[in-house]
Amino acid sequence: MTMMGELTGGKLEAVALGRVLAMDTASEYMAVALGNGQGELVTSADQAAPRQANVCLLPSIDSMLAEAGVDKRELAAIVCGRGPGSFTGTRIAMATAKGIARGLGLPLFGVSTLDAVAWSAWQGGLRGSVGVVVDAMRHEVYPARFTLDDTGVIRLDPHTVAKAAAQAALWRTGGQSLLLIGDGLCKYAADFSEADGFLLADEAFWHPGGHGLLLAFAAALRAGQQGSGDAGALLPIYTRLSDAEENERLRLASGGSLAQGAEIAVPRSGVNDAAAPHAEVIRADGRQLPTGTGFQAAVADDADSPQPMPEAHRCDLKELCHCGPVPQSFTPPITGVMASIGTSSVPAALHYRPMAAQDVEAVAALEAQCFAAPASGSEHDSVRASSGECWSAQTLAAELAAPNRTWWVAWRSDNLAGFAGGWLIDGDLQVLDVAVAPEWRRQGVASALLRHLLEDAKVLGAVSASLEVRASNQPAQALYQALGFVEVGCRPGYYAPITLGEHQSTHEARHCGPEPQSFNLPANAAVLHPEATASTGISPNTAREDALILRYTFEVPLPGEVLINHSVRHCRHRPAFSPDQPGSQPRILAIETSCDETAAAVIDGAGRLLANVVASQIDFHARFGGVVPEIASRKHTEAIVAVADEALSQAGLANYQQLDALAVTYAPGLIGALVVGVAFAKGLSWASGMPLVRVNHLEGHIYANCLQDADNPINTGGFVDATSPTNISGSTANASTVASSPAVAAKPVATIAASPAAAAGPAAAEPANVSGPAAAAGPAAAAPKPAAAPKPPFVIALLSGGHTMLVLAHDWGHYDVLGQTLDDAVGEAFDKVAKALGLGYPGGPVISKLAAGGDPAAIDFPRALLHSHHLDFSLSGLKTAVISWIREQEAAGASISLPNVAASFQQAVIDVQAAKALAACRLTGAQTFCLGGGVAANRALRDAYQQKLGEKGIRVVFPPLFATSDNAAMIAAVALDRYARGIFMPLDGDAAAHTDLGQEY
Repeated sequence: MTMMGELTGGKLEAVALGRVLAMDTASEYMAVALGNGQGELVTSADQAAPRQANVCLLPSIDSMLAEAGVDKRELAAIVCGRGPGSFTGTRIAMATAKGIARGLGLPLFGVSTLDAVAWSAWQGGLRGSVGVVVDAMRHEVYPARFTLDDTGVIRLDPHTVAKAAAQAALWRTGGQSLLLIGDGLCKYAADFSEADGFLLADEAFWHPGGHGLLLAFAAALRAGQQGSGDAGALLPIYTRLSDAEENERLRLASGGSLAQGAEIAVPRSGVNDAAAPHAEVIRADGRQLPTGTGFQAAVADDADSPQPMPEAHRCDLKELCHCGPVPQSFTPPITGVMASIGTSSVPAALHYRPMAAQDVEAVAALEAQCFAAPASGSEHDSVRASSGECWSAQTLAAELAAPNRTWWVAWRSDNLAGFAGGWLIDGDLQVLDVAVAPEWRRQGVASALLRHLLEDAKVLGAVSASLEVRASNQPAQALYQALGFVEVGCRPGYYAPITLGEHQSTHEARHCGPEPQSFNLPANAAVLHPEATASTGISPNTAREDALILRYTFEVPLPGEVLINHSVRHCRHRPAFSPDQPGSQPRILAIETSCDETAAAVIDGAGRLLANVVASQIDFHARFGGVVPEIASRKHTEAIVAVADEALSQAGLANYQQLDALAVTYAPGLIGALVVGVAFAKGLSWASGMPLVRVNHLEGHIYANCLQDADNPINTGGFVDATSPTNISGSTANASTVASSPAVAAKPVATIAASPAAAAGPAAAEPANVSGPAAAAGPAAAAPKPAAAPKPPFVIALLSGGHTMLVLAHDWGHYDVLGQTLDDAVGEAFDKVAKALGLGYPGGPVISKLAAGGDPAAIDFPRALLHSHHLDFSLSGLKTAVISWIREQEAAGASISLPNVAASFQQAVIDVQAAKALAACRLTGAQTFCLGGGVAANRALRDAYQQKLGEKGIRVVFPPLFATSDNAAMIAAVALDRYARGIFMPLDGDAAAHTDLGQEY
């Protein structure tokens, strides 16, 4: 598809002279302005907008341009405040700006909100030494000192965050008199007293203004620091990790539990990161796809590039029941109650997490193994460093408690595979150490560890990362270059010399990583013949070796992975438009960001799903035992442009102007996640002039029952592999990749069929996803028939990690909720039980996998509300019952079969769900039952519905597996109907965390 080209001198000149739209919502004061790249203001619309940015921003921009008589198509660039400030507020402006930039095909640039505050004050006439103090919540501020003189504004400090009182004390020790501005003074003015040399400027200077944004951008443009202009590359400035990550670091550094709340067993390595394996990411046009959801080294000849995971290490995706994408494998703790599982039933995998106090001894031992000089007479005696010492256990322990550090480890069961650490100094992550155990080299471990360091650095506001590497170590250089590091300099004689013995070898093994200056060369490092030293700058035996300085810059998002499967898919619901009617083939782009999946899909008026793309975040949430809303929102901001771009590319569209409408999930879900999708879609809608359809996420799960594979129109109910949508993930991905091609990318991936005849396709041997008298006919029914879309009225169970409800669909768009959970949702119950047992996250797939080998009648767990006279559910007591039973058995010294525990727990859930579904059908008289949500992928649950309802003559319809987890295909299916009815979202529309499915919207 057509993208904005490289910013050459001519384009930058056009930006400097052309119209520039600037916006910032990082505080409760919204700044909006129109001007040019030289900082000249045309007009502004600054205003207070506490918690109303998503409602006010676009209407204000639209009114401002209209009053100025400027058409949005006259704009040359978009400028957005990047924070630091309110996390949600910053992302609203960022996502809106990204949508506008993509809709108009313009470059998007970012400026610091602190700089905008300083430039606004400068424009207002303030001069001297100024301290900006912006509210960071939690009694913290974002501080920075500036010098304001007649020539402009000079920043003196990098972005950081600090307690207000501590920052005041730090500035006091400098003895410098500061004039203070910033909205942090509204809360913390008492910490900055005049007696200590602080003066508070007039409140008129405390907020960023639109003109200040333009001036800050003009200064960056003059300095050549404006950035790439790529909307997908621009990220907010956070300066700190999420609360969950910060609390995790504190817990681990203090010797706390390695698992997130496991109540029975504590695994050593509590997060499955399928960063090994990584697959090379190649788009149809041959370029790598940047998603911002992870960091990947996609270099075919990288010596550390990963190898495909053995087949035995992959979970069977057809048997998973969790609402989201799942890791490929899972490593249980081989302790306590977990010992009965065995590694054969649940294969081990590499797990990555921040380093803990419990890791220090193992890390120090691996450090010594990789970097210490070997004992005399060892097999590596010919390759030893002449001086230096390794990190000690004491030093490593101190590192955990030190500020601005990031250390990661990779474990497999009880074996440390590798570790890496870095130190953030003045916006630069200095990579301190990387080491990989010999048996894990050449499997992508070093790449994965460095990716985690870079992810942390990016969040903490780093603008670059740097390291030194021996000039002779070409394998290590190849690794770093594959990750995006480039050579920027050389330090002559930086490293101690390599002492060569008479048994020297030309063996060139994988280098474990960069070494601090005092470190030895690893015992397995490259050994050079004396005659080879002329080309490397090393003199044999005595000369010190040069160090190459490598640097990575965060101007582009960290590249991720794309897994593409171009299977045609159909939506069996009747088309909203006649294929034969001229002009009746609108193409709609749908966006879904309700939880932890960033998804986009394209559908046309005939109901053909042309693209379906999902970016998974599961690897970022797994170690916390559930979805962390703040992390989810951050990752949506990073991935949304790349996901939407990939959907257009997969649909064979060159740009957004080839679309006819847009759609977005507006509710229900995580509000911080929803606002990103809504803001992006609204910005794209406003810029392109396309109408925007808002969709209820739960209604999407209802419409998922209309989707089916075109290549296999028989919906198999999940028992035969349903092809997955394009999956973009940071470090969680399948092992195989189907590379796309231009010919394949434009192929439709789904269609709405008006009837069974319309969905007819090649004969298949699989049974349809319907049950009842015809479906139960036995061998005589061997010839399969395509399953038609469910026809209202029907009852549907919506089961996911956030919802459990029975709904009567009177018609498409007209629903009544018959019953819902009083506490936990079904998917949530699976996750909680798995977390309680130390099984990891997501819990549904693991429990379902274990349950397949257990006895569902082994333990009689309670069936809450099974015999009640209503259709509500209660699941919270199951977790307590499971944990209590386990503890009772342990106290009695009895053996425990975890597969039996999992099977019995799962059966307790299934019995209630199936019974209430039958009761709902009897109550309403519905002869069709449907299923939606992530738990709809659970095979045992599907079997139970088919048996219990099918034997009563009730037709049972299931969505295909690709449509059970959160995806934009189902949102697109809803949008097609709503578009045909002319129901659109206004510019002041907003997201909603909760909504009533029974109420029309």
